[in-house]
Amino acid sequence: MESVTPTNWWNHEPLRELSSIVSHINNASAQSDHVESCSAGFSAFNLLWTQLYRFQRRNGHLKPEHVEQGRGDTASFEELLRVTLAPDEKTRLLQSNAVKRLAALALRVMSHDILRREDYDPSAIPDRLRERASEKHSELAHAFEKWCKQQTPQSAEKAIKKLADLLFVIRSNIAHGEKTPDGPDLEKATRDQKVCQAARPVMAAISCAIFNHPSRRLAVYGTLLPGEPNHSILARLQGAWRDARIRGHVVQRDGLPHFVWNIAEPQISAKVFETVELEEKWPDLDRFEGRSYQRVWVVASLDGDEQNVTNIYSLRSEATSSGSLE
Repeated sequence: MESVTPTNWWNHEPLRELSSIVSHINNASAQSDHVESCSAGFSAFNLLWTQLYRFQRRNGHLKPEHVEQGRGDTASFEELLRVTLAPDEKTRLLQSNAVKRLAALALRVMSHDILRREDYDPSAIPDRLRERASEKHSELAHAFEKWCKQQTPQSAEKAIKKLADLLFVIRSNIAHGEKTPDGPDLEKATRDQKVCQAARPVMAAISCAIFNHPSRRLAVYGTLLPGEPNHSILARLQGAWRDARIRGHVVQRDGLPHFVWNIAEPQISAKVFETVELEEKWPDLDRFEGRSYQRVWVVASLDGDEQNVTNIYSLRSEATSSGSLE
């Protein structure tokens, strides 16, 4: 079903809401623990589908029943991926090794909601209950296999829907504790880590696709700018420069400028360099920038006040890793 909602619906959403979403994504990227990373990523998705619902309501894109009754979280996540990912992005996502590994994961994702409603004994889960609890994972595996064989828009839509459903199960699982009527499920924490390890790159790929590949953009405010001492590092790449404005300030550390993101502050001028070649260049750029910088996503205003999400090298600190909203 074709949607009247544009894929770039988020471009003109309020800066505070968009920055909160990006901050959660930065937090997810910074986590070493897979469960904590996925938890932060799901917080970003939750804010995204809430903002999408508001956009659709403002613009008359909702079905009458959704206007009256709202929309459930699972359906909201499905709608987020259905609307925001263009057909070629859905194909690219399904072609990724990340989705392939999650669909084929030997450790089947079981819904702890179903397990708990059955008052399961964590030391002896019947095969029939395991099968029923892992139904969403099986549905993704089957839909993904069908898409691999058919490669049609219809099979892609079905696979994306089943991917959203499984990710929502994972979201619910990591929100649940380990207590059961027969004692704690001591293996749940281990299962959650292994499942989130597989889900994490899928969620990162979805975030990147939703925001039109920030991995291809870098906001520059210092020595990498055209005419500055280190511009030769980017001059080797084929790309385009655009004027940009980003809220925050620049501080000097060891004689070098360091950006601090803060949406409550005035805008500063910068330039955004965009090229697909950046996707292979990040390790070299990270090494060049050094340990006093960290690469994060920020929201930048480009020509015509269009908002976009881009990478930037900022001052390494807790405040900038998640973005300051104060």
